[in-house]
Amino acid sequence: MDGNVWPLQEAKSKFSQLVEEAMHKQPQVVTKPKTDLVTFLRTSPLAEEVLDLTRNKDTPRDVNL
Repeated sequence: MDGNVWPLQEAKSKFSQLVEEAMHKQPQVVTKPKTDLVTFLRTSPLAEEVLDLTRNKDTPRDVNL
């Protein structure tokens, strides 16, 4: 943590300390890291899950309009 800057996860886990710092010292800044979609998906807890991406080859049903 750099002075009064807190990453969001740390701010959540140490919320009481963050509030104390804000009340008795100086304003505190909570940051949320911006990640691109590819990085987000690669670091997801579900990144290793195997997805069934096969499509149904059956012909569509008839629809009367």
